[in-house]
Amino acid sequence: PERFSLVGTPAEFYQPRLDGPPFRALDRWLAEAGGETYRACLLRHPLRAWKAVYQARSELFSGDLTDYGPILTEMSAIANALFFSKSLLLLGGIVWVGCLIARKWEIPPFLLPPALSLGAITQAFIAFHGDAIEIPRHALIVRILLALAAWIAILTTIDTLLLHLVAFVRQGGWQRSLQWGCRSEPVRRNLRLLGRFFLVGLLLAPIEPLNESTVVDFSAPPGTLQVAVGHFRRDGKMLRSTAQRSILLLGRPTWTDYAVEAVFHDLSDGGILVRARDEKDALVFILRPAHGDLYWHRLEAGRWTTHYDVRKWEFPPSPLHVRVTARGSTFTAFLDGKRVSSVRVPDLERGRVGIYFCCQKGQGVSRWRVIDLR
Repeated sequence: PERFSLVGTPAEFYQPRLDGPPFRALDRWLAEAGGETYRACLLRHPLRAWKAVYQARSELFSGDLTDYGPILTEMSAIANALFFSKSLLLLGGIVWVGCLIARKWEIPPFLLPPALSLGAITQAFIAFHGDAIEIPRHALIVRILLALAAWIAILTTIDTLLLHLVAFVRQGGWQRSLQWGCRSEPVRRNLRLLGRFFLVGLLLAPIEPLNESTVVDFSAPPGTLQVAVGHFRRDGKMLRSTAQRSILLLGRPTWTDYAVEAVFHDLSDGGILVRARDEKDALVFILRPAHGDLYWHRLEAGRWTTHYDVRKWEFPPSPLHVRVTARGSTFTAFLDGKRVSSVRVPDLERGRVGIYFCCQKGQGVSRWRVIDLR
């Protein structure tokens, strides 16, 4: 499955056109037999709708939304609006209003987890409607609902136990503590309110907003995109370096086997970082049309060390379609669909990916994506 697509990639690159004859035929089939076929599928395979949820590579409970957010292009605006620090005050206001409504209607807190779980079950059963790209979106929503249900249940349980513990200490005896704890509405209300804010904090803590000092003016998936060196600007459908040396990092340090694809424009000296611990420690596949060569270069502690498989190369005109795969300790590079180099480098088991430009401003990249090969 695709793990990332650079926001700003032309839509026709990753979305099928819906005006062709095959899609019109599919539309007719869905209108005539789609509903009946879908119901039959659910009856025969009732658990299949949960497959995308349970096999999701990124665990919401660990706070890693990397595998979901970037490919949910239609939800990127919502993610940016809710998860960035500029809107935390607004989000806090929404949570406060929700607390007031719950208090006014006297909603029993233990009813919320079953209600959210029921909503998750309903959402899971429509995980496979539409085209395949819809599956991660619905899987993400299901996981969010289940996580909310779990956290509310945990916090409500802690809330109740704390109330009765305080009552036991103050009143003495379990019977009186149960009676006093249930009547202590002010204490219950305050603890519950603190618990809800604690819940919001836990949900927002894993989201790492972009550094405000970073000069980058394109929408990016929250959490892992980092301009580590230099600056970039958006130029139509591509991203261009505006510094003599620029590095853009993406992903989690735990990523293992993957393929990185990118289209380079006006490339003079640059390439793709794989298995990067940071901008100072990675393996870089470098292409230098200005010098007529390509090679792998090990970057360690901020210093360029070992060269691998240095080759003279006659490059075609720009743009250059580059693909780099990392499987185990084997790294393979392709240029315009042709395999050009393969090396084995030990002690690089996992790491982030990145784009590297050197020595000249204005070099660009588009259609950058990472594909999971596990």
